[in-house]
Amino acid sequence: MTEETKPTVAVPRKNTVQEIVKDIVEHLSEEDIQFLKEHTKREIQALHHSFGMFVRNHYELWNKEHPLTSSWFADCEAKTNAHIIDGLDCHPCHPDAVSDQVLQALHDEVIKS
Repeated sequence: MTEETKPTVAVPRKNTVQEIVKDIVEHLSEEDIQFLKEHTKREIQALHHSFGMFVRNHYELWNKEHPLTSSWFADCEAKTNAHIIDGLDCHPCHPDAVSDQVLQALHDEVIKS
């Protein structure tokens, strides 16, 4: 694909956990749905380094202007360490934490359907 033929339409940003979950659910296969139903929330956390990374990257959670993670970036820039516990960043708006919220909400959504 050349630069001239690449689509220039921007995909609307998903600004809430619910919007991200809705978008993911629309693209799940029956196999994906079955997988989620067969696993507990705790087991779904094991997807952090695979599907969780997809969520962080695809939904631009590492973008400092993303509404779900912008407060984490602001705290980092202000050198606020209020959420650092035993050397770990436990900020609820850290992209890792937000992707975990998405995975948990996705599991809830699939289980109730």
